[in-house]
Amino acid sequence: MEGNFDTKGQDGKHIVQRNLTEATSWKEVAQGIYLPQKITHTKYANGQVIETTNVVFNSIKVNQSVDPLVFVPKYDNGTKVRYRILGKEYTVDAAGNKIGIVSDLKTPRVGPVGGPGESVTVQHES
Repeated sequence: MEGNFDTKGQDGKHIVQRNLTEATSWKEVAQGIYLPQKITHTKYANGQVIETTNVVFNSIKVNQSVDPLVFVPKYDNGTKVRYRILGKEYTVDAAGNKIGIVSDLKTPRVGPVGGPGESVTVQHES
């Protein structure tokens, strides 16, 4: 994957920047299934390499069963939760149950409009 763009540096001089991301090593993870094992991202400015980043995947597994508990969040008793989609914050116990007061976040909501069990009315003015 490659991307090019023109920009100006802090000194106002024109810079041609190029980003190149490529899989440089592949691994057969199951019969006939190959996935990248190493990905290299290189940034160029005016033809000169300015940064190189390598990502290496050391343990790649496919089509193996996953313990459903992996997806259950673990909390310390008294953990503060900020549920930004619903715009709420509250404290939970070690089992994830809300304890104490549920309050509105002071920052605006993010993410999709509406959440589980929530109905939202949108009114347009002309």
